[in-house]
Parts: sequence; structure tokens; C-alpha cells
Amino acid sequence: SASLVFSDSAYPGARIPVYMSRGGGVIFRPGVTRLLCGKGKDSGGHCTDFCDSPHAVGHAHDFFPGDGCFWPKMSWRVKDFGIFLARTAEYSRKNRRNDHNEIIIDGDHWNTHLPDLIEAFVSIGTGPADSTARATYIQFRKEFRTEVADVPLVSMDLSNWEQPFKLIR
Repeated sequence: SASLVFSDSAYPGARIPVYMSRGGGVIFRPGVTRLLCGKGKDSGGHCTDFCDSPHAVGHAHDFFPGDGCFWPKMSWRVKDFGIFLARTAEYSRKNRRNDHNEIIIDGDHWNTHLPDLIEAFVSIGTGPADSTARATYIQFRKEFRTEVADVPLVSMDLSNWEQPFKLIR
């Protein structure tokens, strides 16, 4: 699974919400990655019943995460991502609570579309988790014989909403 980083959810002092603030991950390549569903909060890695498709953005709901989806219908259809992201962004700004969303990626499609599915590898923080992110990047490049220009390694500054990524190699 993944998270969509949505800059409209920023407010003064807010950090970019990610599942873990250390280690790393990947940036999926738009147009290649197949999305299945999303949720405004952690979903346990799977889709559930879908929320009703909204006709307009409306306003954020008072209950976390503000998307207006209530159990058991908690998954967003891909076509509705924009509206639900706008609602969760409003909730985040209003309540100064900026949590990550969870987007479910089609795993079979992922496996059959490597290395094209990966836009970049991301390293967050320092220490052992950063070392693991860098080692995974090097292993990926060796296995798929990719060039640095095709799949770069970037660092991510979770406090910089304007330019969070910096090229490492």
C-alpha cells in the first residue's frame, strides 16, 4: 500500500504525513501504477466496502478522518479520490491533525510491471533505517539493471511542503 501526499492538508507547523517518519519507500510512477482503493486512515492493507460516491466536495465531517465515510463503508473508489482528499485536507487544517491516508496498490500488477512502476526510491531520516533504504535501492538497481537517471534515490524532508525531495544519486 501507499499514501498520497496532498499539499492542501498542510497547515503551519504540520509535517508531511507518512506511515513511518524514518526509513524509506518508493514513489510510484503515474500512469503505470494501478490503484484499487483508498482510505482516509490506515486500512490494514486491503479494500473494504466502498463509500457512496459523493456528488460534491461539501465540507469535512466532524469525525476523523473527515471524509464522511463511516463503517463498514470506508474505502474510496479511485474516481472519488479528489473529493475525499479535499475533505480530509480540510479536516486536517481545521483540527490540526495531519495523519497519513492509505492507498491500496494492485499487487499482481505491481509485480508484473517492475521496474517501470517505480519513479524513485525515497530515504527518510538517518541511521539503520536509512541504510536499509539505500541498500534496497542498490539491490533494485542491480537486479533490474536500471540507470540512476531512470530511478533516482531522493531524500525526503517531512517539514518542507514546497520542495520535500532532494536528489541523493
